[in-house]
Amino acid sequence: VRQLSHRQQARKVSGVRRPHRVASPVIAAASRSSKGVNAVSGSVDIPALKGAFPNVIPERCTADETEWEQISEDLNSGRKPSLPCSCLTLGVPKESYPGEMRVAATPSNVTDYINRGFNVLVESGAGAKAGFSDEAYLAAGAAVVPTEEAFGADVVVKVRAPQEAAGKHEVDMMARGGFLISFIQPAQNSELVKRLEAKQMTVIAMDCIPRTISRAQAFDALSSMANIAGYRAVVEATHAFGRFLGGQMTAAGKVNPAKVLVIGGGVAGLAAIVQ
Repeated sequence: VRQLSHRQQARKVSGVRRPHRVASPVIAAASRSSKGVNAVSGSVDIPALKGAFPNVIPERCTADETEWEQISEDLNSGRKPSLPCSCLTLGVPKESYPGEMRVAATPSNVTDYINRGFNVLVESGAGAKAGFSDEAYLAAGAAVVPTEEAFGADVVVKVRAPQEAAGKHEVDMMARGGFLISFIQPAQNSELVKRLEAKQMTVIAMDCIPRTISRAQAFDALSSMANIAGYRAVVEATHAFGRFLGGQMTAAGKVNPAKVLVIGGGVAGLAAIVQ
């Protein structure tokens, strides 16, 4: 097993980072001048580095000495840098799909993101249908912003795949070269994939994460939603049944338990059986 260097270990534990990607010609050309690095001491001149790459390193970007060294090294090698979370905004837009009640992040999720260093932007009213007010997000430390600002964040988290809404496609509001984490169903949404590709987006499709890998099971959003669907199916069936679901034996008489047929023994079916 290869031993990690001190710098690699620091990067491993410092949180989610922007992965390396092929640098643009602008980055490659500017990096050849080694801007932002003191040629004598080798230390990083942070203001000069930000000034040399204003479209790559946000002004709000804060990092420790080791992280700035890695950013400088990436730029001088012609690569797009791996920015720490403190340099990134994370947007939580309101879902526009008809009837969608969910939201991609709750106030408790926002607290976790902020603790990791993200600057969280939540669209006004994003959590209203799920029972989370704007005030709850503000109390968690997020900023409540308009639609365009939430979609324009460096990292956007959604439930439903981006779609046409209010005469404008949601992908068009996203930052070029940004990140999207959402259900995508790429095989059924080829046109959407082309739009995202044209915008040079890095996309994590939650429905494509392999659930057979142990480390990926914590991100298994399909199973978690299926579990809720199985529970909800029993609630809906009980309402439609109109009688007691469980049997009862009382002084007034006996009520036989309902006979329930659960079709399918997957995640949703097992959740229904448990109920």
